[in-house]
Formats: sequence, C-alpha cells, structure tokens
Amino acid sequence: RESPKFQIRNEPFIAIFKSNKGFAEVKYDSQGSVIAAEKRLKNVVLPSQIQKLVFQRYQEWTIIENKFKMSYKEGFDVKKTYEITILKDNEKKIIRMNV
Repeated sequence: RESPKFQIRNEPFIAIFKSNKGFAEVKYDSQGSVIAAEKRLKNVVLPSQIQKLVFQRYQEWTIIENKFKMSYKEGFDVKKTYEITILKDNEKKIIRMNV
C-alpha cells in the first residue's frame, strides 16, 4: 500500500514472488492487506533448534536437502513445515517437522 505503484482496486489480487530457492504467492484484499499466502522454498538455512534436534536424533546421518512450506489464511494460524532429507550410507530418510 505504501508503494506509489499500488492502486486501490475493487477486488482481491495475487502477487507471485519467485527466486532460485522457490516462490511465494500472496493474496491481497482490495485495500492491500494480506488475506492468504503460500511459500515454498528449497535448501534454506534451517533454524538452529531444528538442526540440533536432527543431529541429536540422527547422529551419524547427513542432511542432504530440505524444503520449507508455509501457508496462511486470514483467521487461521500460520502453518510451517520443514521436510528434511537425511542420508546414511545409501539409506535416505525424510523427516517432516511442523513448527
């Protein structure tokens, strides 16, 4: 709403943000307030608490990949999920954590 490019509209609109790590899709009401959002990223820096937890439970495993998903809808809590792929020898496991 602060941008000089923002124009008041009569209907909701969607903005999509993309990067080499993923995307975010944000739905705004006609006044520019966020009413829903979804974000999907890959290979992000994991929060230190999550790193510690994974390394404590899977001491001899290596994190090889991760995905972060976030969704929000007005009136509901934000949902955040990390999907972490770990490897030991030739065995892979996928760990999902809701935060």
